Amino acid sequence: MYYTGDTWDQRFDHPKKFRSLASAVNYVLQAKKGIVGLPDGQRVYIEDDDDIIEVHHRSHPSDRYDKAGFRDSERGSEGPGLQRVAGVVRRFRPDAEVSIWDE
Repeated sequence: MYYTGDTWDQRFDHPKKFRSLASAVNYVLQAKKGIVGLPDGQRVYIEDDDDIIEVHHRSHPSDRYDKAGFRDSERGSEGPGLQRVAGVVRRFRPDAEVSIWDE
């Protein structure tokens, strides 16, 4: 299952659930920004600024470590979660520049 949330403060208390990554990403793109939660526990933030779509991990005080014990900043921008989400974004918005980064 994939999950979406609006802000980090929401912390997925009442997330929307999707069976596919494409459905979750499309939902967030329609809302212009939000979070996609992946089955492995990664949370990827997406923000659509029309010409540029940002895809990145964002640290939250309560989410300092993932299940493998890595800090959010140690995952790196080449992480499989970011790359998978960015690939789906490119399918829905081939005209936009997709910026992948870590905060």
